[in-house]
Amino acid sequence: DDYTAWSNNYYSEICIYPWAKDELDGYFMAIDVSGVDAGLMGSENALGCKMA
Repeated sequence: DDYTAWSNNYYSEICIYPWAKDELDGYFMAIDVSGVDAGLMGSENALGCKMA
Protein backbone atom coordinates (compact mmCIF):
# COMPACT_ATOMS: atom_id res chain seq x y z
CA ASP A 1 0.00 0.00 0.00
CA ASP A 2 0.99 3.67 -0.12
CA TYR A 3 2.12 3.84 3.51
CA THR A 4 4.38 0.82 3.14
CA ALA A 5 6.07 2.35 0.10
CA TRP A 6 6.46 5.69 1.88
CA SER A 7 7.75 4.06 5.06
CA ASN A 8 10.30 1.93 3.23
CA ASN A 9 11.63 4.97 1.37
CA TYR A 10 11.64 7.20 4.44
CA TYR A 11 13.55 4.86 6.70
CA SER A 12 16.05 3.68 4.06
CA GLU A 13 16.75 6.96 2.24
CA ILE A 14 15.73 9.94 4.41
CA CYS A 15 15.74 9.09 8.09
CA ILE A 16 19.20 7.57 8.23
CA TYR A 17 21.76 7.89 11.00
CA PRO A 18 25.18 8.45 9.40
CA TRP A 19 26.55 9.72 12.72
CA ALA A 20 26.08 6.27 14.24
CA LYS A 21 29.07 5.05 12.24
CA ASP A 22 31.30 7.62 14.01
CA GLU A 23 30.78 6.17 17.47
CA LEU A 24 33.86 4.95 19.29
CA ASP A 25 34.20 2.05 21.69
CA GLY A 26 33.14 3.14 25.17
CA TYR A 27 30.96 6.03 23.96
CA PHE A 28 27.25 6.22 24.64
CA MET A 29 24.51 8.09 22.85
CA ALA A 30 21.75 10.16 24.44
CA ILE A 31 18.94 11.51 22.29
CA ASP A 32 16.63 14.08 23.86
CA VAL A 33 13.21 13.87 22.29
CA SER A 34 11.39 15.83 24.98
CA GLY A 35 8.07 17.12 23.77
CA VAL A 36 8.12 14.99 20.64
CA ASP A 37 5.01 12.87 20.24
CA ALA A 38 6.75 10.32 18.02
CA GLY A 39 9.61 7.95 18.45
CA LEU A 40 12.92 8.85 16.88
CA MET A 41 14.47 5.41 16.90
CA GLY A 42 12.68 2.11 16.66
CA SER A 43 14.14 -1.27 17.52
CA GLU A 44 15.62 -1.71 14.03
CA ASN A 45 17.46 1.62 14.27
CA ALA A 46 18.62 1.09 17.82
CA LEU A 47 19.92 -2.40 17.13
CA GLY A 48 21.65 -1.11 14.02
CA CYS A 49 23.57 1.38 16.17
CA LYS A 50 24.81 -1.31 18.54
CA MET A 51 28.56 -1.63 18.41
CA ALA A 52 29.94 -5.12 17.91
